[in-house]
Amino acid sequence: MKKSWLIHPFLLASAPILFLLAHNIGQVEASAALAPLGVVLSVTAVLLGLTWLVLRQLPRAAMLVSLLVGLFYVYGHVFHAIQDLDVIARTRDLHVGLGLVFLGVLVTGARYILRTRHDLMEPSRFLTLLAGISILFSANGIYQGVRTRAALAGERAPQARPSRVEHDDPALPDVYHIILDGYAREDVLKDVYQFDNSGFTQYLRDRGFFVADRSVSNYPLTFMSVASTLNMRYLDDVVARLDADSKDHTPFYDLIHDHAVGRFFQSKGYRYVHFNTNYGGTETSRIADQSYQFRHPLLQNEFTTVLLRTYLHWMPQPSVADLHLYMLDKLEEVPRIEGPTYTLFHLLMPHNPYVFDRHGNIRANIPLEYQWTLKTGGWAARQQYIEQMIYLNGRIQALIEHILATSKHPPIIIVHGDHGSASTHPGLQVLDKSKWGPFIHERTAILNAYYVPDEVRRHLYPSITPVNSFRLLLKHRFGANLEPLEDRSFITWYEKPFDIMEVTDQVLPAKASQAREQP
Repeated sequence: MKKSWLIHPFLLASAPILFLLAHNIGQVEASAALAPLGVVLSVTAVLLGLTWLVLRQLPRAAMLVSLLVGLFYVYGHVFHAIQDLDVIARTRDLHVGLGLVFLGVLVTGARYILRTRHDLMEPSRFLTLLAGISILFSANGIYQGVRTRAALAGERAPQARPSRVEHDDPALPDVYHIILDGYAREDVLKDVYQFDNSGFTQYLRDRGFFVADRSVSNYPLTFMSVASTLNMRYLDDVVARLDADSKDHTPFYDLIHDHAVGRFFQSKGYRYVHFNTNYGGTETSRIADQSYQFRHPLLQNEFTTVLLRTYLHWMPQPSVADLHLYMLDKLEEVPRIEGPTYTLFHLLMPHNPYVFDRHGNIRANIPLEYQWTLKTGGWAARQQYIEQMIYLNGRIQALIEHILATSKHPPIIIVHGDHGSASTHPGLQVLDKSKWGPFIHERTAILNAYYVPDEVRRHLYPSITPVNSFRLLLKHRFGANLEPLEDRSFITWYEKPFDIMEVTDQVLPAKASQAREQP
């Protein structure tokens, strides 16, 4: 027997990971698959070696390992399929029942492999060819995705990391950029949710914040909104290069991982502090000087999250609440860092899943791997959204008090939503965006508040949008040659994210956009 046909355990171990990568290449880095591949290939090699030591027959050892690998990957899919049918209430009962079935298959298959008089040449060839063909198709998809991404990034050549410079201003303020995911504006909370959030916004005003109470997001999806804010520009050129049916997030992730605001502050001698999230756009930074990481980077990324959710969901995992609490607690450490800091803090709250009640009690213990699948009611669960927001308000107030009390110099704090909520989204029944009236208003209206020096504050206005936040700050506090852009707002949704409609006239009436607060 040609031993080349006996590589099927390694091919079978690799194929599902490469398949997943190929189908998500628009949302993850290709390099995200390297660590999982290394792990599964190493485990496969160990299993094959141990099995061979026992059997001293490589063909049978390889077939046994392939059986184990196949059952391992199939188990997760079968489990989720049965779970979706909702025929077995308790997850534990499902695991027990399904485990017994798979154990029976394993024993039956192993008995055949060990007792058969055939040399196993034909099944080895079949498995090798099957897995090899799957890998070739996946490799082509990965190649096409990487090539498309490289073409889109062609106009944005990699920039050298700015050299750290000695700052000549001994009173440079720490800058805190706090993005609260899905935080709706006060009037929307009152009209749509019947919730009065004036206690929080009045607290901000009392502490010296300018609250832009007519502010809207520039884009309704996080990956676009954050990329636009951090690069102080609109994304028309990026969207224009993407097919209308594309769902490729990576050009926008690139703009978040390496952004103009962070580079500017580094050029002024600032230390860029980044809080890594479980969301692809902000899960890491290519240019940060210091990162807060909830768990190992190989585990805290979207690609590994999907792998764990699919194949290792039965293992104990940290929860969504754990990540939120870690970030909120760790932000208190930043004022103690020596020298001026710019901190990017993207907190995935009050966005669903709703894991806290108003008192901070954990109401839903959702594993981190399920953050984007278990929505605990989704946007339609309005009361749960408000409960989580009430808890968040208290934590943000406490953080602001801590930052103000422990900062050596008066800090700069920008707190805003990347987009609003979405409880009025019409769903796929209404594809015509021109008929999305209530949803457009709800989704674009955001919290947007600034704790800034007077020389910046006098240029703020009620309808300022995030694309201009750092343009005004950097111009009037740090002397950057930047002029404000026209405030614009767009609407789209995840099914076709690059089929975009401008809604500026609907959400930014002329009178509001022209208003200015006097110093």
